[in-house]
Amino acid sequence: MGTAVKTPRSGFTLVELLVVIAIIGVLVALLLPAVQAAREAARRMSCSNNLRQVGIAIHNYHDTLTKLPPGRIMVTSPNGTSTVNGVLTLIMPYAEQGNLESRYDYAKGFDHPDNQPAIQTHVKFYVCPSSPGGFRTVTIQNIFGTVQTTDGKGSVTDYYAVRNLRDAAGAAVTGILGATDPNFAAITDGTSNTFWFMEMCGKPNFIIKGKIQPTIPTDFLWYAPWAGNNGMALNTYSADGLTRPGPCVMNCSNEFQPYSFHPGGAMFGFADGSVKLINQTIDATTFRALGSHNGGEVVTAP
Repeated sequence: MGTAVKTPRSGFTLVELLVVIAIIGVLVALLLPAVQAAREAARRMSCSNNLRQVGIAIHNYHDTLTKLPPGRIMVTSPNGTSTVNGVLTLIMPYAEQGNLESRYDYAKGFDHPDNQPAIQTHVKFYVCPSSPGGFRTVTIQNIFGTVQTTDGKGSVTDYYAVRNLRDAAGAAVTGILGATDPNFAAITDGTSNTFWFMEMCGKPNFIIKGKIQPTIPTDFLWYAPWAGNNGMALNTYSADGLTRPGPCVMNCSNEFQPYSFHPGGAMFGFADGSVKLINQTIDATTFRALGSHNGGEVVTAP
């Protein structure tokens, strides 16, 4: 009998397999940040387009009514309590939201039972795609008194009008959408140097310096629904985000100041219709000057 010849096996050795796995791991580690950055760039572009649509709607509102929409309009509800229609309700017919507006009764205010079908509707361009949770719904509250709909719900927005804003010492100045009967002629500082809308993302979560807090302030959800009180009084905070006023103008707290999930800053809509990302390190004085419409400051958006 002849001696059997052994045929060598083909395949990887254990060492070779471990080397391949290590190489794949390194490639994934290198590619993942690039993929995440590309996704965030796309989300930021979408956020910018959202604020641009809001700006175009405001311009259309002005073209039709020869005035700008206020951050909110006070309404006396059918039961005699005070309530509001927010600016994002006022611009509905000028933002191709006629079907949504047809279900909304301005005479009754945002928190009336008859307006529940409308205000629970998610409006895509009222939400920043970088904000965690996507479309969110909250229990509505009425800043001015008893809510008309007990346990009523409203869809959340991430974009707010600037009613007024404060510097590091807490001194306030009025924004254009907080002015009485505002119009473009009142923006004497220049429309390209005056922002009127900004991001304040993350509600219903209360976030300080990137960390979700276990409890929320009693007034935290006053401004959450898109149909409600969207005219914001912007506050400065201490560097830790716990007290106000202070040197921090954004991304320290998402209660009463601009807050974004875009790296390094937040998106702002300007009165000329442009949208810009303002760096979160901007000082409070420059920030307040950009938010005022008739302060006479010589300043441009960084």
